[in-house]
Amino acid sequence: MRDTISDLEDRSGLGKRDLHRRGALDAIVDRVTKNVRSFFVCTRGDLLSGDPARILEITALQALFVDRVTVPSILASGITIWGQDLLPHVPLPPIRRFDVAKAFFSLFNQALIPVLAYPVLSDPTRYAMDALKRSVQNCYFVYHSHAAHLVEEAAFFQQRLGATASSTLAQLMELRTAYHPSFGFILHCLPTLVRLHWVTAWENHFPREPRLAAD
Repeated sequence: MRDTISDLEDRSGLGKRDLHRRGALDAIVDRVTKNVRSFFVCTRGDLLSGDPARILEITALQALFVDRVTVPSILASGITIWGQDLLPHVPLPPIRRFDVAKAFFSLFNQALIPVLAYPVLSDPTRYAMDALKRSVQNCYFVYHSHAAHLVEEAAFFQQRLGATASSTLAQLMELRTAYHPSFGFILHCLPTLVRLHWVTAWENHFPREPRLAAD
């Protein structure tokens, strides 16, 4: 099933590897950041365990760095098209302020990779874009317990962040429609990630119970 979906994505031009020219270092970075696929396949038992290592098929060590926002943010957009609806039965622990910090640690380091490896990565700007997009989506879910279009999520935070961070979010949206390499954008992503997660950590009350549907 996994190979079939990957093949369909590649043939339709939606596959991850079609987004930029892949090199040996790109393949390593994709694996480290789990940027290889846009989907995952798991068994019924994996899903009902609520264990990110089993659901996302990652190692136990990698799972230690997965925050409690990741799994519910994925399941919140899930739709059961056939069979039993299992999503309400997945155990989801409360989201802590520590989870905002964990998300920041992972995503900041992901955004740091294109800064340090800029001369040798085939398309470092896309890695920075992906890190900032994930950060926006993660923090938005902390506030609302559901996802929205990225345009709406970015606009929500542009009202809460300073001018520099808001400008970086605006540039993210521009690059998604008119892409071009930008080392300046890559650099600006780092302080924007700091500001984004700081505001999220202190404007919300914790622990927060994750929900799979918007109120």
